[in-house]
Amino acid sequence: MDSIDWDCEINTLFQDHNLGCKHAVSGAISWFFENEEMGIILEDDCLPDLSFFMFCQELLERYKDNEQIMMIAGTNYLFNKVEMKESYYFSKYYAIWGWATWKRAWLYYDVNMSDWPRMREEKYLSSFFCHPRIVAFFEEMANKTYNGQLDTWDIQWVITCAAKSGLAICPKYNLVSNIGAIGTHYKRASRFNFMPVKQIDIPKMVHPTHIIQNTTLDRICFNEVTKTPLWKRVIMKILRLVR
Repeated sequence: MDSIDWDCEINTLFQDHNLGCKHAVSGAISWFFENEEMGIILEDDCLPDLSFFMFCQELLERYKDNEQIMMIAGTNYLFNKVEMKESYYFSKYYAIWGWATWKRAWLYYDVNMSDWPRMREEKYLSSFFCHPRIVAFFEEMANKTYNGQLDTWDIQWVITCAAKSGLAICPKYNLVSNIGAIGTHYKRASRFNFMPVKQIDIPKMVHPTHIIQNTTLDRICFNEVTKTPLWKRVIMKILRLVR
């Protein structure tokens, strides 16, 4: 921070104690939006391509008054294999390895998930995600977070976005590489660590004509992220045969 030598205003928040993922990150973002109407959020292990900043800047302005859009993601888990004329698509997958949002969206965030029991009882996620595997995954994560089994902040954000029927913007290329292989929630490196980034041509950015979820790419993305590794599938098959 001390090496920043260009003309800008710097505000910092340093905690006296380690608050853990749940309260440290969510508290810092809330503090951020006490001072700003919109902005970019980067954790310490996220390394962005430079075009990520311009990508966020343009779309933060473009969609600042659109309540349907809850966030702008910098991560695309499909390893730059998406071929489409548009520069981004709309998703119900809320990737937070480098992202941006607005104060208007974050105001709905509830770190304690006080509305989750009602949403669970009404099976809200089943109507929102419309795919049983996706619903089961997020329900399990939400239950663990609500019950205190997970010290995290991002599942609360997923539930917030879902509760508002919100969409995320996802770039067609990955713009952020997560270089933190081992940490609180990752005991060994994931194949999504150190994903390659690819620049998006911002002056030639092509915007989608309609604001609607790309269900095909979301399905592919979810399958990629939740795919069981080959070695685990082999062991599970052997165990089934033995039984």
